[in-house]
Amino acid sequence: VPQKIQPITTRRHLNVRNLTSLQDLLALQSWERVYQEPNAEKAYAEFIGTFTSALNITCPLKTSRTKPKSLNKCNIYSQDAEKSRKLFMDAQEKYLRTNKQEDKLDFVQKKKAYDLRLRELRRTANEDHIARTGNKSKAIWDVINSERAPKKQRKDIS
Repeated sequence: VPQKIQPITTRRHLNVRNLTSLQDLLALQSWERVYQEPNAEKAYAEFIGTFTSALNITCPLKTSRTKPKSLNKCNIYSQDAEKSRKLFMDAQEKYLRTNKQEDKLDFVQKKKAYDLRLRELRRTANEDHIARTGNKSKAIWDVINSERAPKKQRKDIS
């Protein structure tokens, strides 16, 4: 049985805690060598050296393996869906150009038809995926998780 080789990546884990630590450490640094340097290149070298050492302390490089995502990767797009999308996009452009009420109604109707067609294609692809697999429970949860919106929130750091 051939082993699956997972790619190894090296990156910094930047999160709120690490960046707050970096901010605190940089606030404690003495920047006199940077300010007193008459040459801009040497001042930049001093700055980047201080910053890099602080970054390496607070946000060290870590190696991690990436897991291959094997979710439901069925191709749900067909020529019919592509044609419907093109009609919807053309109607949208026409409405944006003319700004007429009848063009808006046409645009809304075509968008709804396109969305319903995609929903139907996605539903049949999910049904096929569940029917083909041996582990029905896992397949159902794969479908649920692939349809669910991501819940990641970004926080601003000042």
